[in-house]
Amino acid sequence: MQTVELMNNSKLNPESFHAVRYGRAFISSHCSRDFLFGGDVMRKGSKHTEDTIKLMRKIHKGQTCPMKGKKHSEESRMKMSLIKKGKKHSKESRMKMSLIKKGVRKSNETKKKMSLAKIGKNHGIIGKRHYNWGKFIPKEQREKMSLAKIGKKLSEETKKKIGDGNRGKKLSEETKKKMRFSTIGKYVGELSPHWKGGISSEPYCPLWFDKEFKNYIKERDNYECQNPKCWKKPCYLTIHHINYIKKDCQPTNLITLCTSCNSRANANKGVWERLFTMIMIIKYKQIERRIKW
Repeated sequence: MQTVELMNNSKLNPESFHAVRYGRAFISSHCSRDFLFGGDVMRKGSKHTEDTIKLMRKIHKGQTCPMKGKKHSEESRMKMSLIKKGKKHSKESRMKMSLIKKGVRKSNETKKKMSLAKIGKNHGIIGKRHYNWGKFIPKEQREKMSLAKIGKKLSEETKKKIGDGNRGKKLSEETKKKMRFSTIGKYVGELSPHWKGGISSEPYCPLWFDKEFKNYIKERDNYECQNPKCWKKPCYLTIHHINYIKKDCQPTNLITLCTSCNSRANANKGVWERLFTMIMIIKYKQIERRIKW
């Protein structure tokens, strides 16, 4: 009954009645030459109509893939690879594929299976250069990649995995040399991402070059780094301008820091300025109390 209904509701010719009855076996052996649905020949670049697609779906419904559980031979894979080489999906196709996958998440069970399937396999990448090695990524593509990462944060577990994976690894001298030479002249002056209009070249106040004055600041701070979040590394002690103005050398604007903390204070300046200001307010209140007593 189902077969008769399909014949009545479709454009199948009576001669190709067995195409529905025998399903995929007949289609796979004849469709490449003669298009059964209407008797037309499938030309290169032509597409199936919506009715044809619906009909083919009905025919194949409930049938399992003949390649399920089987593997392609090396020869077959090579042929398939050569056929696809140089072919690119159209923009429309890429958009459709993207929309289909959007919001679809793999279950934990699926992820586990995929992970286990990759164990012991290098997929031709280990020991070789990445397939994108040396390829130029257009500016538009780089901007898209950058925007996609905005607001995304790595979980603590992921950070730990990355840290554990890189721990103990040492770069070779050749790699270090390449990295050093690749950055020469790229981040100098205005090209630097930390460029602030040349404020680092501002002159210091005359007191800054007085060693006795600097020793007075260090003595006031008990010759210790005043950062409560100090990493306690073996470093030299330096004097830091709290408000980052080099000409302001008032004792209330100067604080003793180790070289490590002084470097850290160059980022998130507002946070460090507030913290060090509070430390100095507390310190001078204590000094006032001692004087009164």
